[in-house]
Amino acid sequence: MGGPRSSTIRQIERGAVCCKCRNPLPPRMDGGVGARLCLRCMEAQLKTVVMLFDFAHDLYRVTFTEADGRTPLAWTCSYKTQEPLYRIVNASYQPMHAEREMERKLFSVRRGMVRLRLLPGQYERLTRPRRRSAA
Repeated sequence: MGGPRSSTIRQIERGAVCCKCRNPLPPRMDGGVGARLCLRCMEAQLKTVVMLFDFAHDLYRVTFTEADGRTPLAWTCSYKTQEPLYRIVNASYQPMHAEREMERKLFSVRRGMVRLRLLPGQYERLTRPRRRSAA
């Protein structure tokens, strides 16, 4: 009693409307189906974190903090190359200038920070501890 109509559920399953706010969505270009969020609902779910990177002793050390820049998250790692740093930035929902900003810092001072906007699942991965040697 009081649940959504069956036609609404079919529209959500087809991906025709947002599964949260029920706003109409444009058709998918890849032809796929399934529940989707509109951009406004997706933006509301994104978490902001700060990725700090530093190059020392032939390794890139990466740590993450909350958006305030002071509260550390559990996930840390070290890499021998810059490629994993680019993959991390590309996996987040960033403005286009974030990668260029990180690249400029990598080649000039080899240290810096980049603000990342992550989905809840990505944020949960950062809160779990992960220590690993150089990859």
